[in-house]
Parts: sequence; C-alpha cells; structure tokens
Amino acid sequence: MNYRLLSRSIFWFGLVLVVVVTVLILEQAYRRSDYWPIALICIFCFIVVAGKVVRHTQEHRYSVNVSPLEVTCVRSDGERELVLWDELQSVSAEGAFVGGYILLLNGARSGCVVPGSAEGIEILLKRQEELPGFDWDAITAAATSEEAEWYNCCERPS
Repeated sequence: MNYRLLSRSIFWFGLVLVVVVTVLILEQAYRRSDYWPIALICIFCFIVVAGKVVRHTQEHRYSVNVSPLEVTCVRSDGERELVLWDELQSVSAEGAFVGGYILLLNGARSGCVVPGSAEGIEILLKRQEELPGFDWDAITAAATSEEAEWYNCCERPS
C-alpha cells in the first residue's frame, strides 16, 4: 500500500470537506443572524487548514545533488549538508510512518539527511546501488514501515 498517496488523499479530502462545510455555514449565516458565531469558527478552521496546506507544500522542498565527488542535500530552510563519497562510512534508512523514509548518509567528518521525497532522490539511489553490499530490502522496509525504525542499507568495511 502506498501510504504517502493515502496520506495526501486524506489531507485533500479533509481540506475539501472543511471548505464545503464553511460555505454551507456561511450561507446559513447570511440567511439567519444567529449563525455568525459558528461561521466565524468555520472561517478560523479554514484559515488553520489553509496554513497547513502552505506548510505541507513547503516541507517538500528538499533537493539532493549527486556528483562524482559528493552528495549535497539542500534543506527547505536553505541549509546545505554534504558528504564526500570517499568518506562515506554507512547509509541507513529510517521508516517515518506515512511520510515515507529518510536516508542518513554518515561520512567520516560529516553527515547528510535526505528525505525520500527529496527532488533528485532517484539519482542518489541509483548511485548508491554501486556501493558494495547495498541492500535494497532495507530501503523497501523503511519505506513501508509504519513505525520509525532504522534499517542498515550498507556499511563500509573498516
């Protein structure tokens, strides 16, 4: 089951439901004066949900850039994380409930956290396939996990 798609579907269904209820109550408030307090509460709820829509679209602004020398992840707040391929020690994946998964690239001197929804994740995964002992089953287990559990994808021998 695709939990990310299910989560988005529930989110948009909830948004549409709040809009429809708000419009219906506003229509009643227009006809009857005693509905205004309820109408104001609905407008407040609509503003809260609209704020969540904006945050929901902003949270997926992670991007990952892969070069022959390094992996760079640019977070939604503009912060950059970088790991050199030569210094990469291990790769782990964490199941993050219905939000997908998170990759953690551990380097000797730095680290990089990459959400599974990051732009460019496909390129990173393709490059990681070339790492010795890379375990696709760990990515699959993390992506389908309903709990926040860590899975080891690969580890460089010492």
